[in-house]
Amino acid sequence: MNTPLQGGRAMTRWFVAFILLVLPSFALAAKRVALVVGNSAYEHAGNLTNPRNDAVDLAVVLRRFGFDVLEGFDLNKIAFDAALKRLRPIASRV
Repeated sequence: MNTPLQGGRAMTRWFVAFILLVLPSFALAAKRVALVVGNSAYEHAGNLTNPRNDAVDLAVVLRRFGFDVLEGFDLNKIAFDAALKRLRPIASRV
């Protein structure tokens, strides 16, 4: 039986595979931006070991495809909203 951690890894793999399949359709875009968030620490759940590593790996791949990447780690609601606020002006220039 899969543990929640194994299920999370499988979901991450599917997400990365999906992104890699979708990226070529964005190849003609003049500028591409992404916000990648890896949250390992949750208030009402145990700490997860891989989200930060997965987010770093995804950011590396996105940069290879020409994305400007904003990264965030262990963001609470206020920090996440601030990251979105930083992303908006960049994304609006795309």
